Amino acid sequence: MTTGGGREEVAAGGGEGRETRRRAIVKAITYRVIVAITLAAISWFYTGNLFETSAVSITYTIIATIVYYVHERAWIKVKWGKVFHHSKKSRQ
Repeated sequence: MTTGGGREEVAAGGGEGRETRRRAIVKAITYRVIVAITLAAISWFYTGNLFETSAVSITYTIIATIVYYVHERAWIKVKWGKVFHHSKKSRQ
């Protein structure tokens, strides 16, 4: 698969639903932003301390983003639960 700049980008998955690493990274970041805001609100509610809230939220968000990305990439390789559609050409 090529990106706008003509550079090859590795895609994962099968068929037309293939997902690029760039898409997986963007998904991980957007998800983590939502979770970080939620975590900060909860932390602020319990601690009332901006420093503690920031430290917990930032640390957790960085670690969880990496874990989420690795988890997503690992599940792409798992065939269980996937439905594969074969084109007519491949059946001939």
